[in-house]
Amino acid sequence: LGLIWTIILRYQISTGDGEGSPKQELLKWINSKIGEGTKAGKNIKNFKNDWADGSALCWLIEAINPGSFNMPGDLSGNGLRDCIMGFTKSADMGIPDLLLPEDMHNVVDELSNMTYLSYFRSWEANNAVRKQIEALRKELDVLNGAWKEHSDLLKELAHAQREIFADQDIVQLSTLISGEEVLKNKDP
Repeated sequence: LGLIWTIILRYQISTGDGEGSPKQELLKWINSKIGEGTKAGKNIKNFKNDWADGSALCWLIEAINPGSFNMPGDLSGNGLRDCIMGFTKSADMGIPDLLLPEDMHNVVDELSNMTYLSYFRSWEANNAVRKQIEALRKELDVLNGAWKEHSDLLKELAHAQREIFADQDIVQLSTLISGEEVLKNKDP
């Protein structure tokens, strides 16, 4: 288990910037989102009891994915219910269910909570990329629309040119026929 925890710590929880332990780095990030001086005003000191009532989880989700909740009105004051609400929203965000809401509420395991909460930091970093991709897709849709419009106009132009050439051919043919008739009428 020690080896597994070392791997999780190194590749999921640690940011690699060398500013303190991975636990301190994660606490610092969480407090930058929901700590004192933020809308939530939470003072998160640990990965145990500070998460048991579910409110810190809901505030964290709202901080990194605004509009997820109507805070603080959505909080029920029932720790288990608020944990369930937070876990439901985190699943909607694509964060893996490494724990059950009951685990965060009743059987608080620091290492499990750290691992689970580290996914929110990863989600936030990846969300910036998702937003850029979404913006690029919208731009691509606009360009594709403009390209289709351009292509449609070129088709209309080609069709109009064919009609003009056909009309010119008819005029030339009718002139030629008229000229031949004039010549026939002149010959006695």
